[in-house]
Amino acid sequence: MKTLRPEEIAELRKRHRQLQGRRDADRVKAVILLGTGWTMEKVCEALLLHEDSLREYCKRFEKGGVEALLENHYQGKQYRINAEQLAMLEEQLQSQVYKSSKEIIAWLDEKGINYSRSGIIQLLHAQGYEYCLAKVQPNVGSEAAQRDFIEQYQALKQEAAAEIFFMDGVHPQHNTNVSYGWYKANQKKVFPANTSRKRLNINAVLNPNTLELVYRSEESINAEVTIQLLQDLEKQVPHKKIYVICDNARYYRAKIVTEYLTRSRIKLVFLPAYCPHLNLIERLWRFLKQGILSNRYRQRFIEFKQSCFDFLDNLNDYASGLRTLLVDNFNIIVPPLPKS
Repeated sequence: MKTLRPEEIAELRKRHRQLQGRRDADRVKAVILLGTGWTMEKVCEALLLHEDSLREYCKRFEKGGVEALLENHYQGKQYRINAEQLAMLEEQLQSQVYKSSKEIIAWLDEKGINYSRSGIIQLLHAQGYEYCLAKVQPNVGSEAAQRDFIEQYQALKQEAAAEIFFMDGVHPQHNTNVSYGWYKANQKKVFPANTSRKRLNINAVLNPNTLELVYRSEESINAEVTIQLLQDLEKQVPHKKIYVICDNARYYRAKIVTEYLTRSRIKLVFLPAYCPHLNLIERLWRFLKQGILSNRYRQRFIEFKQSCFDFLDNLNDYASGLRTLLVDNFNIIVPPLPKS
C-alpha cells in the first residue's frame, strides 16, 4: 500500500473519532498503520486481523477512499424458515418456556424444520429473544391498602406525645456472603467458604428518627419472646404511648400478645399483607447483611455473632448511612398486570 499523505491521515483520524463500532474502527486503524510504514504482518498481529481481511481493506480504500472502506456489504442472514413457520414458532415460544436451544431444535425437527444450535441461536436473537433468568414478582398488597396505611402512618406522626417504632425479626446465617465491590483488576478476590448452619434469631423494634433500637436474640422468635421485647421497649420509653408497626407474623397476632397489649402503653399497627417495603426496619436488616456481613469471612460463629451485636449496639456509628436509608418516603408498589 502506498504511503498516505498528511491530509489523508488527518481525514482518517477524524473519521476514527466519529466511529462507534469496533470493526469499523479497526479498518481505519489498519489503513493508517499500513500507510505510515507498518508491515502487513505487524498490523495483523496488533489488530488481530487475518491477512485476507487486511488486503480487502486496502483494496477498498485504494479504490474508493474512506467511504468505500467503511461500506458494509452484509445483507443479513437468510433463515431456512418461512413467514408461516416463523409465526408458528413465535406462538410456541410464547406459550411454553424452553430451557435450552436443544429443546427448540427438537420441536422444530418434529415440524420438518432443521436447524443447528448456532443457527437457532441466531434466529432467536434476530426475533428479539435472549437467554436470561426470569424474575419472580413477589405478592404485593393492594394499592388501596398501601395508601390507607400511609395515611394512617402520617396521622400517627401528628401525635406529639407518642413514639413510633417498627418491628420485625431477622435470621442472619453464619455463611460467607459476597457482593459486588472494587477489586484489583485481574486479581480474583476469593473468600473461604463457610458451611455453618448456625444462625441468629433476632426480634427488634426500631425508631427510625432517633436510631433507638431494642432487640432480643433468642433460640427462636415466638409470642413469648415478642412480649419480652415489648416489655423491654416500655422500659426504654417510659410514660409515652408507643405505636409499633409490624407485619402479620403469627407470633405478633398471637392471643397472649393481644392480651398483654390490653395492659400496655403499646399499640400494634399491622401493615397490609405482602408489604415489607413499608416496614422501615427491613432497610436496617438490608444494611446489616450488605454493609456489615457481606464480603467478610468469619471462621467461628462467635465472631459472626459478635459482628451482628456490635452493629446493633452501635447504630449511631453508622448514622450517616442509616439516616438516608431510613427516611419514610414510602412508595406504593403496583404489581404489573398479567399478560393475557
